[in-house]
Amino acid sequence: MSVDLSAPEIQAAHQQILDKADPTAWLILSYGSPPSALQLVASGEAPPLPQIRDVLASTAEDVLFGYANVGGKGLVIAFMRDNVG
Repeated sequence: MSVDLSAPEIQAAHQQILDKADPTAWLILSYGSPPSALQLVASGEAPPLPQIRDVLASTAEDVLFGYANVGGKGLVIAFMRDNVG
């Protein structure tokens, strides 16, 4: 299955992460409607890991995807709750 990452807010957050002058360091995505179209749940500044943990704890979504810049390295995130089969 392929996914659609073309939503303007996803593209903007991705470009902000790539821009060294921008403080944005991470983004979290979830399935949208249709399910093949991902939607932006949140994005934010460094340090990414505590903020990502807070987003994962506060959302009701069962499956999330993300990307973070951690120390100049790319971190890809795939999160699934225990109830996902």
